[in-house]
Amino acid sequence: MSHGNGANEQTGPPLGARALAMVHLSMHDGFTGAHGPSAKYGPYLPDLPPAPPGASVAAAVAAAAYTALTSLFPSQTESFDQALADAELSGPASTMD
Repeated sequence: MSHGNGANEQTGPPLGARALAMVHLSMHDGFTGAHGPSAKYGPYLPDLPPAPPGASVAAAVAAAAYTALTSLFPSQTESFDQALADAELSGPASTMD
């Protein structure tokens, strides 16, 4: 049995769980990064660049999830682009450029 989606992206249970973990750790790091030194917990990954002044927490979390998801599932980038646009977030972390 194959758990592929036809786009060379494995989506079976173990890899799906791995992808969810990676996305949620990215979101955690976006959240803690936007909060800066006032965050209760530190980031998962060390040596991340600091968030820009006035960073929106919601936009940072969404941008982190978007970045992880588009890296893991590039064939679905169009769908992720639409979801990010539909969120109508603003702030320094809301653009992917």
